[in-house]
Amino acid sequence: MHGAASRIRREACVELVSKVLSGEIKSREELIAFLIELYEDKRLNPISKHEGARKELLAVYLTGIRGLGLVEEDLHENFQRIFEEEIKAEQAYREVTSGASIKEVIAEHFGEVEKSRLFDVLRVPVYEYVLDFRDDLEEFTAIYHKALEEFPDCEKELKSFIKHYISVRVAKEIALRRVKNPLEKEALKNALKIKLDVRYAPPDDLVYDRANRIFRVSDRVLAKVLRKAVRPQKR
Repeated sequence: MHGAASRIRREACVELVSKVLSGEIKSREELIAFLIELYEDKRLNPISKHEGARKELLAVYLTGIRGLGLVEEDLHENFQRIFEEEIKAEQAYREVTSGASIKEVIAEHFGEVEKSRLFDVLRVPVYEYVLDFRDDLEEFTAIYHKALEEFPDCEKELKSFIKHYISVRVAKEIALRRVKNPLEKEALKNALKIKLDVRYAPPDDLVYDRANRIFRVSDRVLAKVLRKAVRPQKR
């Protein structure tokens, strides 16, 4: 269920943060190797599929500053070197929420304004939501539409990203047992479309993937909500 999956993910991230702070982990490559091994042991999947282990370092970093309350004085040189990319992404997102231009912030923190950096920044609120650290739908909506305005050539990728975002939110509600049937699921999808001011919602198979892979919701539960997305087991 969601609570257990999120708790196990946070506990795994705390363990990894501790290894970095103690000096046991001295490089980004070592951290990724430890993460892969630890996640396999705990039967966890990274939040993102593509380059999942690398992107999961954002979850580890956010657990340090949001879950453990680490402040700048706690972040020694090794920590800052290992999490350099995540620190930049998180700081960039905060600056954008304060009204800064996304392109200008990306240029300031990362140098070149690349498409991949836009999504590094947009992943911050998604990971915070999955980890139960922070949730501000109104804020995210404003940032998403600002991204559409500043990056018109990324419309296709942004459309795909918002489908992922909606699917994560629906999946979490299913995991929390707040969405229990297809009617409630469709109502939530439509409500999120309205709140996010978008015309598209994810198909059920995308919701199924996020619910099963990220929140470890069983097929037995998902079959009641996502009937077409869950294939019956062969006997």
